Formats: sequence, structure tokens, C-alpha cells
Amino acid sequence: MVKLGSAVAVPGQPSNLQGVPVSASEIRLSWDHPAGPSDSIVSYELYYNESLQRRNVHVTVSPPVNTYLMADLSPDTVYHIRLSARSLRGEGVPTATIQVRTMEYGISSLLDLRSTLWYFVQTRHPNGNY
Repeated sequence: MVKLGSAVAVPGQPSNLQGVPVSASEIRLSWDHPAGPSDSIVSYELYYNESLQRRNVHVTVSPPVNTYLMADLSPDTVYHIRLSARSLRGEGVPTATIQVRTMEYGISSLLDLRSTLWYFVQTRHPNGNY
């Protein structure tokens, strides 16, 4: 939390913004709350765009959540992502921009197939019946 004199100003910067591709069309984000009291944070403001079309997207995430699943993304595409915290006084300083690439379409499909097969093998009864 940034303070000016005794007045509470905008929230501090969220830290440790990380993105992990989970499929060809999804990236899971996580971050740490800004230092200081987090009860004055009314939202997190997520901004991202893709490297190809440069279409800017703005999403508001309500606290106390500190994760977000970006969905409906393009396969094998780099996304530029940043995040800031907002209080009733305004929006704080955003994080540094991170870049995360979604998986290629075939790779995520193979991972989904592998997990489905693993479930199938695990649920097979000892006598060979399903």
C-alpha cells in the first residue's frame, strides 16, 4: 500500500506474477498480493494482448482471488501480460510485463489423451473388467 502522509493512496504493486500454459488455449496466472493490508483492494486489473493481432484485453478479477485462468486463447501464441491492484483511491502500479506462450495444438491434445489413458488404466478392475 502506498501512503501519502497519513492518507491511504493507491495499492502497491502485486508481486511474483507467473503464467503457466495449461493447454493450447489456456494460461493459468498466479500472483502475490501487494505488501501491506490487502483489505482496501477492490479488484485486480489484468491486461494482456497477443503477439500476432495485438488485441488488448482487460479483465477485472475480484479479491481475495490471486489466480486467473485465461481461456479462449490462440495456440502457440505469445501473450504479454501485466497486472495491477485497484482500491477506491485508484489503480496502483502494474507488474512488469511477462510473456507466456500457449501450447501448440497437438501437444496439449496429446497431454489430454495421456491423462485420459492414465485414468482408464487406473480405473480398470483387477479382474480385467471395466
